[in-house]
Amino acid sequence: MRRLVAPITAAALLLVGCRTAPPDAPSTSQTAPSAKTAASPGASESPTASAITSAITSAGASSSASAPARSIVVHLVPLGDVPQLDLEVAAAGMRSRAPLSISIEKREPLPDAAKTTEKGRFSADALLTFLQKITAAPGEKVLGVTDVDIVTPKNGVANWGVLGLGALDGKMCVISTFRMRRKWEPGGGAPEALVRERLWKISLHEIGHTLGLPHCPNAGCLMEDAQGTVKTVDSETALCATCRARFGN
Repeated sequence: MRRLVAPITAAALLLVGCRTAPPDAPSTSQTAPSAKTAASPGASESPTASAITSAITSAGASSSASAPARSIVVHLVPLGDVPQLDLEVAAAGMRSRAPLSISIEKREPLPDAAKTTEKGRFSADALLTFLQKITAAPGEKVLGVTDVDIVTPKNGVANWGVLGLGALDGKMCVISTFRMRRKWEPGGGAPEALVRERLWKISLHEIGHTLGLPHCPNAGCLMEDAQGTVKTVDSETALCATCRARFGN
């Protein structure tokens, strides 16, 4: 950020997903389509995006408070070539489940400093450091979203693949759709509808960590520990009452 914040330490980080693919899973450069569908940042929402986000908002209406006491500001920052529709769906899903005021910011290129020695992989910790440059007022959150494989050191493994990484009781978090899509699986991986559902759930999970929420023991809560597999995320439905209170509703 332009206003410098304290360095992020490993002890202050919480990750979601752990390893959801073997170390030699196909890199983004091997599996990504040759042409991206991302719209330019700030572009008007397309009819398709409008229909999807409306459906998400309607589905989540019953699980969000009717009159939230406060609204947490989230700056959603696209990193690299992540599609614009993915960002709009993530924002709609989060808004429908928690009192969040979300703005999609200017697209940022993936920093060279975040590249690892393994082709196609980027350091989640380095991306969190990069996100410090995004201007945010006290109490506001910064969520980086990318479609490349992100990794962090864990259990003696230098490049442990993760779905997301967030600073516990901090400002920044970063998530990736790479392991949500699981393109290395038979059939080409998860369908887009499932990927986008996972996207808003994991986004909300990481924002929860920045609010100081640890992993929740309640099965089905969006703050539940993924226990190393994205399949856990698929069974989660909403924030439990305890976690929802920390979001202010």
